[in-house]
Amino acid sequence: MPGGYRETIDQPALTSVFDLEAARRADSFDKLVRDMGTLLNVPVPPRP
Repeated sequence: MPGGYRETIDQPALTSVFDLEAARRADSFDKLVRDMGTLLNVPVPPRP
């Protein structure tokens, strides 16, 4: 980002293009999702 990252301006655009299924293919992100599910005591769907 040429002007630097500004959370209140840039976050909505970044969130709208974030592909959660693609991110889950990364071992480290999948582990984060599973660990968060464990901490929050919620079921986590299987990895795509």
